Amino acid sequence: MKKTIKKSPQVLMLVILLLGFFEISLVPVFGDSFRSQQGLTQGWVRIISGGFNDTNQIGINNFVEYDGYLYASVYNKRGVAEIWRTQDFAHWEMIEGKGLGNTRNSHILLFVLKGNLYAGTFNKDDGAELWISKDGVSFTQIISKGLGDQDNIGIFSHPVLFKDKILVPVQNGQVGSIKDGAEIWISEDGKTFERSQRGGLGDPSNIGIYFHSTPFKDYLYLSTYNPDNGGEIWRTKDGVKWEKMVDNGFGVKENIIVHPLIIFKDRLYAVTYNLNGLNVFRSEDGKNWEKVIENGFNYGKYKNIWGLLTEINGVLYLTTVSTPTVGAFQLWRSSDGKNWTQIGRTGFGNINNHFAGISLGPDGQFYLSTLNSIDGVEAWKSKDSEDWEIIFKEDRGYASHTGAGLYYFKNYLYMLIYDVEKGIEIWKYMKPLVTTTTTTTAETTTETVVSKTTSPALTQTSTTMYTSQTSATQQSTVTPTITEQSTTIVSTLTSATTESGWRITEYAIVASAAAAIAVTLYFILKIKLLARPLPPPPAP
Repeated sequence: MKKTIKKSPQVLMLVILLLGFFEISLVPVFGDSFRSQQGLTQGWVRIISGGFNDTNQIGINNFVEYDGYLYASVYNKRGVAEIWRTQDFAHWEMIEGKGLGNTRNSHILLFVLKGNLYAGTFNKDDGAELWISKDGVSFTQIISKGLGDQDNIGIFSHPVLFKDKILVPVQNGQVGSIKDGAEIWISEDGKTFERSQRGGLGDPSNIGIYFHSTPFKDYLYLSTYNPDNGGEIWRTKDGVKWEKMVDNGFGVKENIIVHPLIIFKDRLYAVTYNLNGLNVFRSEDGKNWEKVIENGFNYGKYKNIWGLLTEINGVLYLTTVSTPTVGAFQLWRSSDGKNWTQIGRTGFGNINNHFAGISLGPDGQFYLSTLNSIDGVEAWKSKDSEDWEIIFKEDRGYASHTGAGLYYFKNYLYMLIYDVEKGIEIWKYMKPLVTTTTTTTAETTTETVVSKTTSPALTQTSTTMYTSQTSATQQSTVTPTITEQSTTIVSTLTSATTESGWRITEYAIVASAAAAIAVTLYFILKIKLLARPLPPPPAP
C-alpha cells in the first residue's frame, strides 16, 4: 500500500534584505570596512526546513545521479540511514527509511558503477553491507556482515572502476581500536565480490583507503589513513597486485592522511593532513616525490592542517582548513604547482571562516563556500578568482550546525545546511546561473540554451532480496517557502557521483567540511561527533 506524505502549500513571501539605504549590493571581501556579521539572504528562497519530513534528518552523506534522479544518502540522528531522491530539489521521495532492513546501518554511501546504483553501509555492530539496485527503488543485498569479518565496519570512501573491475575500499578498525587493517573487495560482474587485499596492505594501522579515480600513467593509485605510522601511497596496473610508493607519511608519521591525490600538468599531487600544517608533494613518475608546500605555509600549529586541491582553467587552487577558533582558511593559487600566491586575506577577512571550498560554476564564475559556526556560513562568487563578492550570509552562527555548502543542480545554485537540532535546511538562489535566450524571426525560431548541467543516465555474497515497500513509496511534497532570514547554516561541501567515480566537478563545490571539522575535533579535542564513521575528510 502506498503511503504519501504531503505538506500543505504555503503562501510564498519574498522579503528583500536591504543593505545600506536604497542600494542593494554585494559586499566586497577585501574592503577594509568589511565585517561579516549581518545576514544576507536576498535573492534566496528557503525551500526545505526541518528535514524532509523529520527534524532528526540532520545531514546528507553524499549525492549521486541515477536514472534521471538525484539521490541523497541521509543521516538520521536516531541512527538509521535513509535514502531519498528528487528531480527538482524541492520535492523529495523517500526510497529507504529503515537502513535497508537493518536499523544498525547508521550511514549509507551511494555510488554508481556499471549502470547500477549501489549502497554501501557503515555498521559498527554487524559489519558493512553492500546492496545493488537496477531501478533505484528495489535493492538486493550482495554482501553482509563485513564479508565474514564484523570488524569491516564500513565502506570507507568511493569505490572505483579499473580494468573493468569494481574495487571497494573497506574500513577495518577505528582510531584507538586498531584491528586487522583496511581491505579491498573486488568484483568483475558487479554482483559477486571477493576479498582482494586485507590486513591494511601489510600495516593494520592503515584503517582506511582512498582511491584516486583517474589513473596516472596507466596506474591506479590509492592513499591511506594511518593514525599511528603516517599515510601511504600504493599503485597497481591490474587492480590486483599493489606496490608501495610512499611509506610513513613521506617520512613524517604526523602526516596521518595522504589525501586527496590530483593530476595537474602531467604530475601527481598529494595533500597530507598534519596538525602542524599540511604538506603538498608532487611526482612525475609516482616514485620520486618533491615537496612543494611545507607546514601549511608556516601559518602555525593547528592551522592549515588539511586542504583541497582543485584545478580550474589550467590553474591549481588550494583551499585550507584550520581548527575552529584557532585559525581561518586560506585560498592559494599556482600556475605551475610549485610557486604559490595567496588570494585575499586569511578567512576572507573573517577569522571565524575556518574552512572553504572552491569550484567553477556552469556560468563560468568562481564560487566559494565557508564553514563558520561563530557568526554564520558564507558563500562568495568571483569572475576572476581575485575580486570576490559575498552572495549568502547567515544572520549569525549556530553551534547546532554540523555542515553545509553549495551545490549546483539543473542550472540553479543551492545552499545546504545541516543542523543537529532542526534538521536539514535547503536554500535556492532564484536566479538561474545560465540564462536561456530565445530568438524568433519570421522564418525560423531558434532557442539557445547554454548549460553544462545535465542528468546523465546514471547512470561470498548474500542473495537476500530486500525491496523497500512502504518507505519506497513515501513521498514528501514540500512547497518552497521563503522566509525572512536564514536561521541556520555552516559549510560542508557535497558533490554528485557518476560512473566516473567521486570527483570535484565543475558543477559542484565539493569536499565535506562537516567531516573535516569532525576529524579536527576528534584529533584535537579527542571527541567524536555523532559517532560518524571514518574517514574524516571524504574522498572528493
